[in-house]
Amino acid sequence: MVNSVRKLVVNSVVAFGLSAIIMPNVALAFDEFSSTPYRYEYGGVPSTSYKQKGSFIAGLKVGADISYFRPRSASITFNGPYGPMATLNYSDAGNIISLGFAAGLEVGYQHPITDNMGFRYYLDYFYSRTSASKTMSVQGNNADVNIDINSHMAFANIDYYYNFTDNFAFSIGLGLGYHTMRPYLSANVTGTDGVSRTNNFNDKYGGSFALPINIGFSYDFLSSHRLTLSAKIPTLFLEYNSAQLGYIDIRSFIVSVGHSLVF
Repeated sequence: MVNSVRKLVVNSVVAFGLSAIIMPNVALAFDEFSSTPYRYEYGGVPSTSYKQKGSFIAGLKVGADISYFRPRSASITFNGPYGPMATLNYSDAGNIISLGFAAGLEVGYQHPITDNMGFRYYLDYFYSRTSASKTMSVQGNNADVNIDINSHMAFANIDYYYNFTDNFAFSIGLGLGYHTMRPYLSANVTGTDGVSRTNNFNDKYGGSFALPINIGFSYDFLSSHRLTLSAKIPTLFLEYNSAQLGYIDIRSFIVSVGHSLVF
């Protein structure tokens, strides 16, 4: 599992690096065919004048959802040929990490307070789908637990940013929003008689408020383009109350790369 998480992080960094190389050339080609002349100042250096005034932001993001999943109370009884064969307590599965993809968008406004720092006010939305599996031993029987989670997350955010150079900036802030999820759980138990029995649960959407910490880096180029590498770190558990499974606690870490227009 650690290797899987490391692989996701490495892939995100590689994607960010490739984007930093490819996107400037794509955007430059676009600007060359645009009817509006591209503005250069100071001997051919792209203008960054938008940093000194308020600007609107609109962009797309793609990345990974790393969710920490903890069933609090849930049990399933599997019947054998002569009555109950085994009782599986999902809470005995302990902590489970589910991995998957995330995609989102953002719109907002950037308000500088000096040439090098300011605040970003924005709304963002993410959809993610993650999955995980775990093998357990239940009363002498082998049980395979599989989990798939669909999530929707929407936040209102305020971030402080600081420009280290004309192009690179660091930001940190806080989001307030709502996280809703729908889990699909299945358990397959193979009894001592060699027969497999499966129970499935496909519950309704449910959710709670979320309060993530936002951390990110950005690279500005060609006057109005921005590449981002960012993360949302949850501070609260999403408490999902399932009529079939009981309470489930979940935290979703979102790591993403993105491209935005600043205008």
